[in-house]
Amino acid sequence: MAKMFFSEEQQRDRWKLALHNIDVMSSEESTTEGDEEVILVRPLPWRSHQVNEKMRRLDEKINSEKSALAKRQVKKRVPSLQYSSRPKPVSNIPGGYPVWMFKEQ
Repeated sequence: MAKMFFSEEQQRDRWKLALHNIDVMSSEESTTEGDEEVILVRPLPWRSHQVNEKMRRLDEKINSEKSALAKRQVKKRVPSLQYSSRPKPVSNIPGGYPVWMFKEQ
């Protein structure tokens, strides 16, 4: 598979749809772990590895830039071993979602 190169603007536009669309965000719910309230994050079984990895890197970057006070004020996010039951979204945009956003069936 040939590696494609995109300008910074093309990269931003390419990811905008995935990063600003609630339909492709992981399912989350509040729960308790011991005596601490946490956010349980259920992965989406149909989301591509490429999107999952980009989301993970962005979460790491955001967390690394938070102050100690901000880190204490945010609920801990805990990955779940169970997948979300939310179905793959159907797009109302012309041409649909880009195929790279989803796992091959």
